[in-house]
Amino acid sequence: MKNLFTFVAVSAAACTLSMAAHASTIVDFAAYAAGNEGGVASGTSLNINGVNLTFESNFNPYFDDVSGGKPAGLGVCRELNAKSQCVDAGDDSADGDFGVNEYIAVIFDDGPFNVFQLSFRDGRHNLLNFNDIGLVKWGIFDAIGDLLNTGVTTFADILSMAAAGDFAHVDGIGFQFVDTEFYVENISDVPVPAALPLLFSGLAGLAFATRRKKGL
Repeated sequence: MKNLFTFVAVSAAACTLSMAAHASTIVDFAAYAAGNEGGVASGTSLNINGVNLTFESNFNPYFDDVSGGKPAGLGVCRELNAKSQCVDAGDDSADGDFGVNEYIAVIFDDGPFNVFQLSFRDGRHNLLNFNDIGLVKWGIFDAIGDLLNTGVTTFADILSMAAAGDFAHVDGIGFQFVDTEFYVENISDVPVPAALPLLFSGLAGLAFATRRKKGL
């Protein structure tokens, strides 16, 4: 029995390590911005976490650093200074100031990407992921940047759509302000590990069944 439980523990640990390895594929804009705050012109291509990306916006894509101990991520700045910093320090999220709804789009230059997870922050760097009131417009793109599909929904629904595979195998994804300013904190191709509880329950069942068999 000791060997069986050792096997269960090793299997679970291996699964956890495997998911941790896959988690390295996260395109973490907040981490990139940490100590590296600044903006780029629309159409600029960058390599982040080994992923080649092109950033599009109706102004300047902007990587905003931590504030008050809270991360931000990818936003929009209307005007950059000579050091690529936002001229107006408060104008670095995607918002609707001056009657123009700002947008930010990320094109995956290396080919289609499975967007299974996303994270958003609001203008004060608070998490928006569970916000089922504020609205945001989303869009997915093909390899040449043409819009394939779009819609308006809540941030919470965006995460649900991603987990359900609605943004799988896309060449680009973008978001536009509707009524809530935001940053895109990160994008990941790692599905929500819903199967993990099933794995543990299955392994527990196997251990119980083996123990019961030995008792017969």
